[in-house]
Amino acid sequence: MLTDHFATTREDDPAGRLDAAESVGTDAPLPAAEPVGIVGGHPAPAPAAAGAPDDQFVELGPGAGAMDRFVVDYLQLLDGRLDSISRCLADCDIEGARVAVLSLESSSKMLGGTSLAARLTELRSQLDLGTTPQRNALLSQVEVAATAFRHELQTSHRL
Repeated sequence: MLTDHFATTREDDPAGRLDAAESVGTDAPLPAAEPVGIVGGHPAPAPAAAGAPDDQFVELGPGAGAMDRFVVDYLQLLDGRLDSISRCLADCDIEGARVAVLSLESSSKMLGGTSLAARLTELRSQLDLGTTPQRNALLSQVEVAATAFRHELQTSHRL
């Protein structure tokens, strides 16, 4: 019954017609496929070079300074983000803390701050479950990891 309804509503689509189901397995021609290397009518992107390192940033075109700009912005916002997390925890604003933690966690991951991101993930997991002393202890670990990551970024980007 569902097939009948589908076929009557999609008569313009040969795949939706009942008589099209009968031609499966016959010598009916298949629709033409796009040539290899074409995606949606446009050339497919070139594959990555063999042996290209996956863990390094690659320049993507006209925004050569975009990565450095992102690092500068991240560093300028870092203290404010840490303060925001601290204030939200002090005010028992768990949802505000969650938003602030997720923001810092995601941008830290984008820059390769795996240790800082791990501390933030741990803090986020304890927002609903942990006690205030547990959350404060985790916040201290986040602050230590943030200081180390700040130094790492400043050194690697000569800031």
